[in-house]
Amino acid sequence: MTTETISRRSIGSKPSGADKILKIASCIFLVALTFAVYGQVQDREFLNLDDPVYVSQNPKIQAGFSLESVG
Repeated sequence: MTTETISRRSIGSKPSGADKILKIASCIFLVALTFAVYGQVQDREFLNLDDPVYVSQNPKIQAGFSLESVG
C-alpha cells in the first residue's frame, strides 16, 4: 500500500459508499444463509431422546427468562 492509500484509510475516516454497500450486502447474505440452513427445522418435532430433560421438563426453562436462568 502506498502512503496515500494508508492516509485515506486512517482511523476515524468515514467509509465510502462502496464499503457501506458491501457491509449491507454481507449482512443480507448472512441472514439469507441463516434462514436457508435453519429454516428447515421449523417443522421438526422434539426428539424424545434428551429434549424433555433439557427443554420441556427443565424448571429453569419453564420459569422463563431471568438473569438466573440465563446464567
